[in-house]
Amino acid sequence: MVRPKQMEVNMTCDKCGGMISTKQEYETCVRCGKVNYDKLPNHYEINTPVHFKGNQNTIPYWGTNEKRMDTTVSVFTVGDKTPGSTNGRLFSRPMCPECNERMKAINHARKADYITKVSKTPYHCSNKHKIVIHTKQQVMMGWSE
Repeated sequence: MVRPKQMEVNMTCDKCGGMISTKQEYETCVRCGKVNYDKLPNHYEINTPVHFKGNQNTIPYWGTNEKRMDTTVSVFTVGDKTPGSTNGRLFSRPMCPECNERMKAINHARKADYITKVSKTPYHCSNKHKIVIHTKQQVMMGWSE
């Protein structure tokens, strides 16, 4: 397989003839430091690791499947992002243990045990994986299938 030649752009400074660096926000000459503000700035996307996104709980597996005993689920607490909303509601958004996607709660499927005061909320992802989060008095305790 033959790769096509990429166009080589001569990136030299028009003031001193030095090399141009494109690693900063604006193209800058390495030799004299001239900055080209005529072009749009470079934009870089920096992804934040999951551990540093804040408002995260890691909950253990509470089911009977032996293969899942070491699997934990990350649950993020997120606010209502409806534009103009001032109600301040918070939602739990777990990450799927199978495909690592965000999961949504299944509407009107929450069950509560009034004796043990443990409520069970089912969640699903876009790949049809389902989990149940066990909560007791606003504290997440574990998950199961």
